[in-house]
Amino acid sequence: MASGWSFKDDFGCNLDVFPDNATLSVGAQYGEFNLFQEKISKIFDELSIPEF
Repeated sequence: MASGWSFKDDFGCNLDVFPDNATLSVGAQYGEFNLFQEKISKIFDELSIPEF
C-alpha cells in the first residue's frame, strides 16, 4: 500500500489522500450537496500549492 495522509475533523469528516486516489467520507451533518461541495472546496484550497 502506498503512503498517504489521513485528515479528520471534529464533525465526522474523513479525507484519505494517496498518490493514486483520494476518499472523502462525511458525517450525517452534510445532508445537502452544497455543504459537501463547500467542504471539498476548502480541502482542495488548503492542499493546493500557490503559484510563484
